Amino acid sequence: MSGYSIIREIGKGGMGSVFEARSQSGERVALKMMSAKAAAYPDYKEMFDHEVHSLRKLSHPSIVNIVGEPFSDSTGNLYLPMEYIEGKTISQIVQDPAHGPYKEDEALRIFDQLLDVFSYIHRNACIHRDVKPSNVMIHPNGTVCVIDFGIAKDSKTSTGKTIGRVVGTDGYMSPEQANGLNIDHRTDIYSLGCLLHYMLSGTHAITKKSNDYETICAILDNEFPLLSDRGIKVSKRTQDAILKAVNKNMMFRFQTAEDFKYALQSSLSPDQYVVTVGRSGCDINMHGEYVSKRHLDLIFTIQTGSTRVVIRDRSTNGTGVDGRLVKQSSFEFSYGIQTTTFPVIMLAGLPEYTLDWDEIKTVLFEKMGRPTTVLPPEGNGELPPPPLPPTVIDEMTIGYGILSFIIPIVGWILGSKWRISFPKKSKMANKLAWYGFLFNLFSLFLSKIIN
Repeated sequence: MSGYSIIREIGKGGMGSVFEARSQSGERVALKMMSAKAAAYPDYKEMFDHEVHSLRKLSHPSIVNIVGEPFSDSTGNLYLPMEYIEGKTISQIVQDPAHGPYKEDEALRIFDQLLDVFSYIHRNACIHRDVKPSNVMIHPNGTVCVIDFGIAKDSKTSTGKTIGRVVGTDGYMSPEQANGLNIDHRTDIYSLGCLLHYMLSGTHAITKKSNDYETICAILDNEFPLLSDRGIKVSKRTQDAILKAVNKNMMFRFQTAEDFKYALQSSLSPDQYVVTVGRSGCDINMHGEYVSKRHLDLIFTIQTGSTRVVIRDRSTNGTGVDGRLVKQSSFEFSYGIQTTTFPVIMLAGLPEYTLDWDEIKTVLFEKMGRPTTVLPPEGNGELPPPPLPPTVIDEMTIGYGILSFIIPIVGWILGSKWRISFPKKSKMANKLAWYGFLFNLFSLFLSKIIN
């Protein structure tokens, strides 16, 4: 079969199958096959050609690659040799009882990467048109890969739609797709909002009805469900971002994947701070042909006694971290009260693009609202320890201080006043006054030793 040997069938659908195969050189590939029966329909053959065209113009580590020329066999089946992707789809992960729906922070970390991929896709004038849980794979290292560009289109051309034909997957297609109208990249934004809802809830926002007409009516007329209605607790900002992404009017959605991403980034917990690094529009800008526009993020999570730092690469050229290449993945370390020397970070692994930790410190403290005068001496490569919890003087502490001061004085006054009329009471009041005075003196001495 044109030099490929089939190992096993990975998946099967209405139009064909996907096989694990090996090339003559021994390379492991995914061989996507469209059956001769499906290829006989011009619309389906066009979808096959669309996928070839789209993937040839896109080159990104988080988009599946074509690894050979398409071909057909003697029976008319069409084949497309593609990169074999290790991992599971989001659908498989969520449906796995051992995992289930994603927690909010985990979902946002994955979705953040996904929005970067779609920013690239849309910048290259391409629309996926079939974003859904089974078309996004997660590598074992946690990075994403977008697959199945069978109905992708070039946004610079007409929609190529056929009257009466709806393109997309039930429950994830946008209202304009359901209506068979002209679409643009904002149809992917809608589907991405549906995908994030699924990741967090484990259920499709719009379920497939008994027939296509009822499904289309549900997409056009039904209110988009809230996560809280399904017993899922997420931040208000995340829920608001989803609702904005799936607005039925594309004019009121996020206009770009970057807008969607930045809205979700604000959902970081109050003790998290992100320092962005790249060629332009970032907290730290480094100009160079090998530096990506948004090259990497440094995410600081400030905790009592320690701070976690995640270095997340977003680039096409990778990032060197202490001599190790990190590409489309993350590197993580922590520091505590005893500060540590920080790693050497080189964008694209090149020494001329080495990050200056003093500059990172300055940006971080500005975001934290702390004065930069607390920085250590220039160039020592260390950050100060994380902030200690603030000293809290509560009302009970203040009340105790006042009470411990007043009791001896009141005791002495009463002892003097009752000395003639009530000698026994006078003696007791004086004793209490002296006991209170000595106790306060001992407490003060003890606090000095402890502090």
